[in-house]
Amino acid sequence: MFAKLAVAGLAAASVISAAPLVEKRQSESKPDIDVIILNYALTLEHLENAFYRDTLA
Repeated sequence: MFAKLAVAGLAAASVISAAPLVEKRQSESKPDIDVIILNYALTLEHLENAFYRDTLA
């Protein structure tokens, strides 16, 4: 009985201590979606500018 309780306690402690490491890895690998959206909008602005510049010239 004591051995099962000790194993369960060690398992719970290892999961809890590993949780911050897993969260940090996920946040480091996730790209910043705001920057991606702003870069896409900037690209569209450049394309629009080039279209009107070439069309009206």
